Amino acid sequence: MKTLIISFSFSLVALLGALQQMHGEVPKAPHFFKEWIATERLISKESSNWEIEKVALQELISLLEEEKQVIQEKLDFVEKENSSGEAERIKLVDGGDTRTLQLNKSLTEPWS
Repeated sequence: MKTLIISFSFSLVALLGALQQMHGEVPKAPHFFKEWIATERLISKESSNWEIEKVALQELISLLEEEKQVIQEKLDFVEKENSSGEAERIKLVDGGDTRTLQLNKSLTEPWS
């Protein structure tokens, strides 16, 4: 976006320079040339800065994707452990272990 604004500014300055030259104001040409050089330097600097920032952002994206993968693996492991624990609980509650049923029955019946 900055590059577009700078390019537009340069074009406007060049147009103004051309209009002034048509009216006989040639001495301002060196001034416009200096502005053009400054604009080109600024464009080059912004482009260089963008390339550096782009590399840094790509590295950050890569690190975040790796972290996301590690978190997903841990989440999958925890879900698997929870599922197996839940299956064991259901097995016990549904009568898979007769000792548990006898213990539950003896605790719920009044003393005889």
